[in-house]
Amino acid sequence: MTQDETLDAQRAGGEPDISVGREIRRAREVRGISIQQIAQETKINERYLHALENDRLDLLPGQPYTGNFVRAIARTIGADEEELLDYLTYQLRILQPRGVEAAERRSDTDRSRPLVLLVLAIGALLVITVGYLATRGKEDPATPKRPAAAVASASAPPAASAPAPAVMDELPAATEAPPPTAPRPAPAVMAGTEPAAASAPAATSAADAELGPVPVLKLAFHGPSWVEINQQGMEKPELGVKQAGAVLTYTLDRPVSVTVNNAGNVSLSIDGQDGKPLGGERESRTLVIDRRNYRVFLR
Repeated sequence: MTQDETLDAQRAGGEPDISVGREIRRAREVRGISIQQIAQETKINERYLHALENDRLDLLPGQPYTGNFVRAIARTIGADEEELLDYLTYQLRILQPRGVEAAERRSDTDRSRPLVLLVLAIGALLVITVGYLATRGKEDPATPKRPAAAVASASAPPAASAPAPAVMDELPAATEAPPPTAPRPAPAVMAGTEPAAASAPAATSAADAELGPVPVLKLAFHGPSWVEINQQGMEKPELGVKQAGAVLTYTLDRPVSVTVNNAGNVSLSIDGQDGKPLGGERESRTLVIDRRNYRVFLR
């Protein structure tokens, strides 16, 4: 089965005949090498080695690290590095859409939870209201209600009338209306607070204007290299193995995140000016470039 057929089989829900984990386990067992020996030689945690052999890529720390793991393991067990990296790249392209679908399902569940709670609260309120109205409806409307004061006076014996208090010639001083209170002054506003807040957008616009024209990033490939490139607003990242002669161009009006394996096979330039070396042939490199920091990557 070719690699394309393997990809089609996994997308259709079937199990592929070859995977990076299965190929690593086969090569290791043929040469009689244990996982403990690989961990001692490569300094990779045994937990990551078991996850990789069982194709549990979701348990590994990330794509750049996973690629470095595969290279180190291939050198230790004498397997073909590029072939294992190709298997890894295909599996990552398969697993990524499944992770996105799972995240969308979790998001839908989280959004529906408040609506369910609101419906339950409204239902409880309706039950309480109906119960209250049903209780009031049991009272006999034909029986007039007597005021509580009248009921008490009818059942109590007549009391001796108390003498009326003497009428005071003048009202006590306490009943005189207090003099009007002067309005309290409003708290003072610190000078410069509101103007500073209002001028913040203008300052930001002025700072963007000082940056000048938007620079253009160019990545040129001189040999095979696995890449993952993301830019804000992209529908999906640039992901896969690029061969010698490939060129990628990005306008730095938005930040660009670049991750490359075999960094020595990739050269960087911005607006025609050569950039600093990204690393050695077997090294991985991740960098984020925008129109504010791009000069640090130039020679």
